[in-house]
Amino acid sequence: MKTKRQKGQIAIELMVIMSVMAIIFLSLFAQFSVREEAIGDSRTRIDAAREAAKIALAANSLMAAPPGAWVIVRPDPAVGGKNYSISLRGRRVELAWDKGTASRPLMTSNFSGSVTPGSPVRITKTSGGISFGSP
Repeated sequence: MKTKRQKGQIAIELMVIMSVMAIIFLSLFAQFSVREEAIGDSRTRIDAAREAAKIALAANSLMAAPPGAWVIVRPDPAVGGKNYSISLRGRRVELAWDKGTASRPLMTSNFSGSVTPGSPVRITKTSGGISFGSP
C-alpha cells in the first residue's frame, strides 16, 4: 500500500508534468498563430502586387496604341480579405492597406483620373497620355 507521503509525491509529480505539457502546448500554439499571421500577410502582399500589376499592365499596354484605344479593368474589391486604396502617383500605381503598400511602374506620368477598388475602370489612350475613368 502507498502511504500518504507517496500519494502526495505522485500528485505533485503529476502536477509538474501537466504544467510542463501545458507550457509546451501554449508555446506551440503561439508559434502557430504567428506563422499563420505571416502567411496571411504574404497573401495580402501577393494579391496587392497582382492588382497593381493588372492596372499598370493595362495602362502600359496602351502606350503603343493609337489615341482613342481603351481597355476596361476591374480591380478586386479587397486584397487578402482587406480593404485597400489605389492611387496613381508620379509614374506608379500604388495600392495601400493597413499593413503595407505595393506598387508597379507606369510608362508615363501624364495621366488623369482615378481608380477605385471593386469598380470597373476604363483606361483610355489620349493624345498626351492615359486617362482613367468609369466605363
